[in-house]
Amino acid sequence: MTNMFKPGAQTETGDDTGRRPQVEIPPGKYLIALVWFQRKTAKSGSEYLTCKFEICAGPLAGEGFFTMVSLDTSKSVSCKRLELWMENVGRDTEIDLDSDKDIAEAFRGKAFKATLLTRRNGTYVNVEIDRFAYTRDYTADEDAACEEWEENHKSRGWESRDPTDPGHEPGDAVKGKRSEPQFSPGSTFGDDDIPF
Repeated sequence: MTNMFKPGAQTETGDDTGRRPQVEIPPGKYLIALVWFQRKTAKSGSEYLTCKFEICAGPLAGEGFFTMVSLDTSKSVSCKRLELWMENVGRDTEIDLDSDKDIAEAFRGKAFKATLLTRRNGTYVNVEIDRFAYTRDYTADEDAACEEWEENHKSRGWESRDPTDPGHEPGDAVKGKRSEPQFSPGSTFGDDDIPF
């Protein structure tokens, strides 16, 4: 897939809320980290996480996107993706997927490398994790960037926050970091019917 956007290209939200335009994230490899999630149940009965990921390095560092992660371990694809995510964040012990606390301890605030793809849905562009990298494919610079981002994230004091709290308190912002991304008008993100 070729890049559909210039890095940092902005699209208008089309609303009058005063929010800044959403930055479109081109497909490609990124260092990202889970910074927020909320458990949901699809109409089919399977559980998934609505997740916010932040880009940890490069020209789009600080930008975020929302996507879904399946918790349906009856599907081999979901299992493999969860296993690769665990490997990427250095988790080698079992995770209780029924516990938001355990999920937060395992994944939140831990940077890793993944390939992102985009899908256009009307005027909205959905960002998804296409592939998780193998840890053997990280460069020394990527390892260092992951460590630096994690230290910065810890210094914000967010690791003790309830994993389902997406908000920021005054003083949470780190100089040079951008504000929280929000769902754009017309986005189908958050619909109950999920693509897995």
